[in-house]
Amino acid sequence: MKNLTKHIKTILLYLVGLSILTYLISTIGLTKITDAITSMSIGYLALVVLLYLVFIPAGAINVWLLLRTVHGVRLSQVTGPYLLSWAVGLFGLGKIGEASLIYFMKRCGIQIGHTSAILLADKLISFVVMLILAVIGILRFLSLSVALRSLSIVVVVGVIMAVVFYTARGRYFIRRYLLGKYAELFTGFAVTNRALLQNYRILLLNVVLTLARFGLATLIIYVTFLGFGYRINGIDILLIYATAQLLSFIPVSINGLGIRESVSVYLYTLIGVAPQIALGRSLIGLSILYILGTITIILLGSR
Repeated sequence: MKNLTKHIKTILLYLVGLSILTYLISTIGLTKITDAITSMSIGYLALVVLLYLVFIPAGAINVWLLLRTVHGVRLSQVTGPYLLSWAVGLFGLGKIGEASLIYFMKRCGIQIGHTSAILLADKLISFVVMLILAVIGILRFLSLSVALRSLSIVVVVGVIMAVVFYTARGRYFIRRYLLGKYAELFTGFAVTNRALLQNYRILLLNVVLTLARFGLATLIIYVTFLGFGYRINGIDILLIYATAQLLSFIPVSINGLGIRESVSVYLYTLIGVAPQIALGRSLIGLSILYILGTITIILLGSR
């Protein structure tokens, strides 16, 4: 019964995301969007695909560097499970699907507690970087009051998460009331956290690599717009990307589907981009991601 409820919820979230996306398409006009997409240069499209092939696996480096603080794992051992968890995350609830990396690394002999701590640290670093950029983006495109409200909500959530995961009492609460008899599976979580906090240079390097990935994402979007004949300021692209990514964490659809695209279209129209071009860019990126995600699951899922 519980699995049935979960499946129904997933289907409903997919429908919500598709409904938002469908409404957005119908509002702008399907013909306009189709004309915009077909007008893109094939050469630029090929370059965008190549950039995605670099961008997607690059995240494995962040996880690998953090994991090496407690385990002598090779980058090649991390890349496959990382790619598979990324692909599963595309079809999972919000960002929860990416937590499947814990399971895939377990199959490689890495303890659940180690991977859990590493994944949490990596996501928190990415989230903080994204939050800072998104707040700047909100200030740039919207208003100070919206930025302050967004920041206050996220800060409260962040403090709660820090207390829960990085204090002895917080971890005791998780072990005692949430994990129960499964707590032993997460042995090594606290040890890994201490190792990470002692290796501040690795954490700093992770921040730098995270910024580099945001820069690569910006380049991908910039090249896509060039394919449409638009030359957009890179800083604006970076801020819009971060803002849309932050709002995609709102769990009202699968992986932020529809929310991210709506935010992107609105913000790009504020800087003079035609809505059909802005949405066309999003749909191209979305299509590439899901095609690559499906291929990844087919190739790696059976291993």
